[in-house]
Amino acid sequence: ERILSERFGHDQFLPGQEDSLKSILSHRNLLVVMPTGSGKSLLYQLPALMDDGLTLVVSPLISLMKDQVDELERKGVSATFVNSSLGMEEQRARLNACAGGDVDLLYIAPERFRNAGFLNMLKKIKVFRMAVDEAHCISEWGHDFRPDYLRLAMFREQMNKPLVTALTATSTKRGQQDIIKSLGLTPDEVDVHVHGFDRPNLVLSMVETVDESEKNNFLIDLLEREKGPGMIYTSTRRAAEGVGAAIKTVERSTAVYHAGM
Repeated sequence: ERILSERFGHDQFLPGQEDSLKSILSHRNLLVVMPTGSGKSLLYQLPALMDDGLTLVVSPLISLMKDQVDELERKGVSATFVNSSLGMEEQRARLNACAGGDVDLLYIAPERFRNAGFLNMLKKIKVFRMAVDEAHCISEWGHDFRPDYLRLAMFREQMNKPLVTALTATSTKRGQQDIIKSLGLTPDEVDVHVHGFDRPNLVLSMVETVDESEKNNFLIDLLEREKGPGMIYTSTRRAAEGVGAAIKTVERSTAVYHAGM
């Protein structure tokens, strides 16, 4: 509570945080399912200031790493990242700082483990805990989207099996079991904390249409009523181009993007 107040500027924990932290501070592996915006990052950031060793954070996005590291540094927490945006000399300098015990949190992408030089440096560092952000990547599309998430169990072995904190905003029971197994853990080794995934700021609804023409007409009507930015997802590349062409009649600033680009 003192660290929460002095370093993070909060008077009390959010719902679910305290129970999860009790497991973490009891040196248990942990899988946490909490809604976006409920404070999952604190569950590895705060313990990192109490543990004797480095917390290695596996994060999927370079921009997210930088945002979190910048915010931690503003709070006086020693954190850094190593990714492809840095030159080799800067990467080595940051890893040397980790080896010297000057860094509490190191953010990396899962693909970083492919680098032999990085792995050799990592062996010189005492990694106390591995935090896996966006852990659903392991289960739902890791084999297709980010295959290196599926290799985290092997990399954990090479780091002498540090404790694990896996975090996600959404996961079914089957997905939770898959995450645990894919990290090389057994259910009895992991405390699972599910604090729901309800996000009251989101609304889900469905409109049934008979064909593409009616669907596009609905979108055009929607765009004429609603102002501000938005995103439209389609199931195929061709559909993306077709929808984009249709709605450009009312929204000229529409941009189309798909995997073929």
